[in-house]
Order: sequence, then structure tokens, then C-alpha cells
Amino acid sequence: MKEHAMDFRLCLLKESGQIGDAVFEQVRGLVRFLEKCTGAELNEDNSAMLVTHFAVAAERLRRGEDVGAMEDTARRQVLASPSCERAAFLLDDWLAELNVLDAGNERDFLLLHLCVFLENLPET
Repeated sequence: MKEHAMDFRLCLLKESGQIGDAVFEQVRGLVRFLEKCTGAELNEDNSAMLVTHFAVAAERLRRGEDVGAMEDTARRQVLASPSCERAAFLLDDWLAELNVLDAGNERDFLLLHLCVFLENLPET
């Protein structure tokens, strides 16, 4: 697979033991999926936090670990986001690709990062 601008970040996460090979490949797939769905090129400026969080979260999901629940106020703000519906659709598609039936509390945090990413994309 051709090298991507986000591969360096993913390599750092893999080499530091934060993620394994499987998650590395899954998140590379996510990057390409999001580029295809949004028409945006993911790079350090627009998606570093998104890619990092998704990679670490995917590793936690792979290990069966959970995170604490998102604060109710923050969760309501995410759900009220204008990009929430689209973000939820993209997120659920990616989680299904990973065979994750229930992402638990992790889903809210993934949704937050995806909403922020989508809202910061230039208008097309």
C-alpha cells in the first residue's frame, strides 16, 4: 500500500507500543475511507488528533478495555453537533468493518473527534 501522510504518526504509535500491527492497518484503512467519503486529504494539520485517538481507541477495543463515560453536558453537545448524523454514519460503518458490535463509552469520544474533523473541513 502506498505511503500516506498519516503513516508517520501511525508508525510512531506502533513503534512506541501504543498500537499493534492490526490496528495500524485498520486505521490506515480508516484514513483512506474518510478521504473517499469526504473528498478531503487527511494530514497532520487537519486530522492528527483524530487519527491518534482512533488508533488508541481501536487498540483499547481490540484489548476489550473501556474508558469512562463522557460527561453528560459534553455528550449532549456532541449529539447536537450539525455533523453528528454524518459522523455517526461514518463511525458505525468503520466499527462494523472492525467487527465491533458495541464500542461502549469509546463511541462517544470517537464521535466527538469525528464531528470536530467534519466541522473543520472546508465547505465543498
